[in-house]
Amino acid sequence: GTPTPTPCPAGTYSAMEGLANLTQCRMCTSGMFCNASGLTAPMGPCPPGVYCFLGTSAPIQLCPIGYFCPGGAYIPTACPPGYYQNEVGQHDCKLCPAGLYCDFVYPHNDSAYIVPRPCPTGHYCPNGTDSTNQQPCPAGTYNPGTMLIAAEQCTPCSPGMCCEALGLAS
Repeated sequence: GTPTPTPCPAGTYSAMEGLANLTQCRMCTSGMFCNASGLTAPMGPCPPGVYCFLGTSAPIQLCPIGYFCPGGAYIPTACPPGYYQNEVGQHDCKLCPAGLYCDFVYPHNDSAYIVPRPCPTGHYCPNGTDSTNQQPCPAGTYNPGTMLIAAEQCTPCSPGMCCEALGLAS
């Protein structure tokens, strides 16, 4: 039998003529996928919710918890403070709900991600709060509880007591 040309394998492509060796096939571009052999260009961008490393043949790497992957992503992007993502395979992050704040935590596997946590005593937390922008209860008020969403929920200081400082818990 006569030898036949060998196509560039999945995960690679080449638009060049006259390749003499499979090592001349180009790795599929980061953020793109090449799911067939013999391609002359990548099939297309990685879909939203997954990411595609250099040389990806199939877009199957789901974006992990705490991250988002827009279309064409080559690495997951961490949710910014004030946002979180508690599901895999997502293309955006969720706004931190009022009464909570969203910051990085370090679970048992040491990968950092953001989870909503109760707004602390002495403070209130509107939508999108992180630990750097928790709002202290104003002077003249205090808050012994957690999860407040507005300054109006802070308790007025009792008669005969002075609450000079911001963010008092009692």
